[in-house]
Amino acid sequence: MLKKKSIIIGLVGLSMLGVSSSYAGFKFEGVGGRPLGMGGAFVGLADDINTLYYNPAGLSEIDKRVETYMYAQKMEVLKYHYVGIAQKNIGFSFVSQNTGKELGGKNIDQKELGMSESIFGISYGGNIIETMPELSLGATLKVLNLNAPTKSGSGFCFDIGALYKHPMYENISFGVAIRNINAEVLDEEIDEVLCVGGSYKLDDPKVTLVGDIISKKDYAKTEDTKYGYNIGLEYLPIPLLAVRCGLADGNITWGFGLSQDKWQLDYAFGAIDALKDFNNHYISVSLKF
Repeated sequence: MLKKKSIIIGLVGLSMLGVSSSYAGFKFEGVGGRPLGMGGAFVGLADDINTLYYNPAGLSEIDKRVETYMYAQKMEVLKYHYVGIAQKNIGFSFVSQNTGKELGGKNIDQKELGMSESIFGISYGGNIIETMPELSLGATLKVLNLNAPTKSGSGFCFDIGALYKHPMYENISFGVAIRNINAEVLDEEIDEVLCVGGSYKLDDPKVTLVGDIISKKDYAKTEDTKYGYNIGLEYLPIPLLAVRCGLADGNITWGFGLSQDKWQLDYAFGAIDALKDFNNHYISVSLKF
């Protein structure tokens, strides 16, 4: 039974990287222990360094230099890394998933493979329209790289986003982002994703509610547009501690965070987006300068 389970995990890992029917997959479920603990909902909140991935317009909310790193091992096969560096209006990000040089586990034979997918991004976001200071706009130029045993390739694409804070009620915000615009690697199109979201912050108790609606064109299968939702909640019982929970298309996620002025540690657990049938642990650390 254990051997069969490990083989299935390995095959799913290969399928995610696009080996089973194509080369290009680039199915990343999100980044950051904080957003992932809230079901992956963040487009309408976009108030920390994780905005580099979800909505570049949120870079207008960052007032100091921040660095973050996230790690997860998915399905016992894929190593998932994320690095982000940002300051006011500009940021750089790198996200990758790879099988390592050998694919296997304790109960199956090791197989030389060494596949990886990665995305490097340069982002800008700010209050571009002087007459509308409540509106921020942003964009990310992304370089996609795929390395497989028989073929490798690269491509370019764009993300764009907007974040709006109500001029009278700053605790309410709305966001929209389109990811993977014109994304193509090895002549295969990558799923384009449209996200629309909103957030609401309460001062007492300190609670944040956030929700996203997502549409995605699944080029790898039927080319149909699929719809989903992410909703989440964050509660700060004390300034040092945050507890979180969420739903990602019906899958429960949860997590917590510890933070002070100069650092933040976040943990999340659950099944999100590309990994709906697999619960995974996500750990991220952020440093503020």
